[in-house]
Amino acid sequence: MQLKFNDGTTLAIQKVTEFGGGLQVLVAGTTPEKLRELFTDPVKTARMTVTERGQVIGEYENYTEFYRTEEYTGKIYGVVVNKVGESVEERLASAEQTIDKTNTDMQMAVAELTMLIASLQGGGAGV
Repeated sequence: MQLKFNDGTTLAIQKVTEFGGGLQVLVAGTTPEKLRELFTDPVKTARMTVTERGQVIGEYENYTEFYRTEEYTGKIYGVVVNKVGESVEERLASAEQTIDKTNTDMQMAVAELTMLIASLQGGGAGV
C-alpha cells in the first residue's frame, strides 16, 4: 500500500485505520523520527490518499494534528494523527461541557417544578 501526501510525497505503508477523530498508520522500515517529520507537516497531511495496486482505497482530509508514534514487534512503527478539534481528549472535553450544561438545565427545571408544585399545594395563593 502507498500513502500519498498532499504535496505528492509517498510512503509505503502496512495498514491505515480510521477511528473517532484519529487516523493510525502502520509502517515498516521507517523510523519514528522520520514519521514524526512527515506527519507533523500540516501541508503534507491536509490530504492523504491510500492506494493499493493502483486503486484508491481511502482518502483522508485534515488529519493535521500529530498525536504520537508507536512501536510494534518486528520494527513496525505506527503514527497517530487527529483531525484538528477531534482528538479523543477534545471530544471528551466537549462531551463533559455538554453534560455539565445539561445537568445545570435539569437542576433549574427541577427547581421551577418544585416551586410550581409548592404554589399549587398552597391553595393557589399568589396565582
